[in-house]
Amino acid sequence: MLRFNTNIQQSFLDPFEFLGPKRKGMLEGGWAYLFREFLYMELPVDAIQSAFHTSLGRPTKELHTMLGVLLLQHKFDLTDQETVRQLSFNIEWHYALNLQNEEDDAKYLCERTLRHYRTLVTEREVDSLMFQMLTDKLLDELNIPTEKQRLDSTHIRFNMRRLSRVELLRRAIEKFLKVMRREHPRLLKKHTGAIAGRQRVWQRRNRAEGCQSRSGPNRPDHGQTETQRRNVNLG
Repeated sequence: MLRFNTNIQQSFLDPFEFLGPKRKGMLEGGWAYLFREFLYMELPVDAIQSAFHTSLGRPTKELHTMLGVLLLQHKFDLTDQETVRQLSFNIEWHYALNLQNEEDDAKYLCERTLRHYRTLVTEREVDSLMFQMLTDKLLDELNIPTEKQRLDSTHIRFNMRRLSRVELLRRAIEKFLKVMRREHPRLLKKHTGAIAGRQRVWQRRNRAEGCQSRSGPNRPDHGQTETQRRNVNLG
């Protein structure tokens, strides 16, 4: 069953008055105020509401809240567990998402529910729609002209392949070993056995510990970090 706000509800008593004037001023001078005033009601809930029945079934989480949570998770590069805690306890998130009561129904969700809504948003390509709509809204509200561009800030893309850090490191090591094979074959042969031995130990440990970890949207996982460390210590 669908549940979403049609407008930002104004309470007779300010639910954030307990912060006092100084902390309330900091709250209203930061990103949470901008999100609440300009972006919250612009979140494209209509793009996912057709996935739920209008009157039957268990009530959904408030759809503006869920889209906002997914957006803030990527903004702050949080894991699912960290995102759940921020929604439960972070006052800035409560203000930005218009959460005015302390009920678990409003400020708590499990990681499984978060993953379900993320899958729904991804499958319907709402993430791209949300980026475009919110960008246009901010440009309009902040009166930022886009028809002109400063010449000193023009970005020129390099005409070369973009590689990840691990790929760049692999290419550098590959070229180094080619030079060693050509210029110092005996020295290379001497150290090859020790390097191969350390690699086998590392692979066995990875299989024992597993490769997955709880990582944020923009954070490398444990396997990538370990790969980088091993490559640095290759010699």
